[in-house]
Amino acid sequence: MASGNLVQFPVWKSFVFLKVPHPTVLCALTLLLIQLVRRLYESKCISVYGRSRMSFTHLILGISFYLVVPAAIYASRTSASNRSPLLLGMFALEISVLQYSQHLTLKQLALLRRPVMEPTAQPVADRYFEPRGSMFNYIVCPHFLFEMAMYLSLHLLLSTSWIPFSHMVIFVLVNQSCSAWLSYHWYLERFPKWAASRYVLIPYLW
Repeated sequence: MASGNLVQFPVWKSFVFLKVPHPTVLCALTLLLIQLVRRLYESKCISVYGRSRMSFTHLILGISFYLVVPAAIYASRTSASNRSPLLLGMFALEISVLQYSQHLTLKQLALLRRPVMEPTAQPVADRYFEPRGSMFNYIVCPHFLFEMAMYLSLHLLLSTSWIPFSHMVIFVLVNQSCSAWLSYHWYLERFPKWAASRYVLIPYLW
């Protein structure tokens, strides 16, 4: 009798019938967490900044974005696909490769601010050189391309249909495309020969 009353107790029932998180959503959130921790590490320990300051609007937009993205992934749980463990592993591997590739390009960009191109060299805030090697031989902004590919892959991991997370992916695609276009014209003014021989974002297309 007592046990029956316990099962009917609302708080007890909330533990008994607690749903296990959707494996696909859990995988996507884990990959996103790795991305956020990596970007925080790069911002604090790798990136070399100039003398200009970020506007307050951009700061609020950036913080809001990283708060909304995990919420959008979680809100997509009812429409998320049930991926097999093999497919989850393949997506995790692909997104990890994209993250590592972006990490390498950001390290390469940071080294451009150091006069002797060594990690231990003192950064020079007012000097910049055109990046060369790897993907920089073909496009101006490979780090933006990797960012877009990561969010597209997260979307495909979750679903191929329109879901709440789709809005965030559209935002990333538009934002990174605009940033790449602005970066290309910045390079075009300072390194015209270098920029003119490369595509903006997508090799052989744009």
